Amino acid sequence: FVRKMVELKEQTLGFAMFLIISDDNIPISIEERDMFMEQLEQVIVTMSRQIESSMRYSSTQQLVAFVDIKRDEMELIAKQILGEFYRKYAKGNISLEYALAVYEG
Repeated sequence: FVRKMVELKEQTLGFAMFLIISDDNIPISIEERDMFMEQLEQVIVTMSRQIESSMRYSSTQQLVAFVDIKRDEMELIAKQILGEFYRKYAKGNISLEYALAVYEG
């Protein structure tokens, strides 16, 4: 679906998947996990105007969509989101990781 849409509209779509992981395999409570996810969502919403859409993908994953963006720009935004998240909120036994995908039309 995504590739077909990219081809039809001749645009670039990018996706960043953020994942919250507990450090050292120490379990975190559901309340803590939900709190970290809400904090991540707040950072994403305030960080970039280039973000087209953002949604919670699972209980520990947040998917962010970009339109007409280059991979290096996405990488920069993802690193800024990580930095801001750790600066503001990450106090505890969690890590935040991300993966990027770009589809060009």
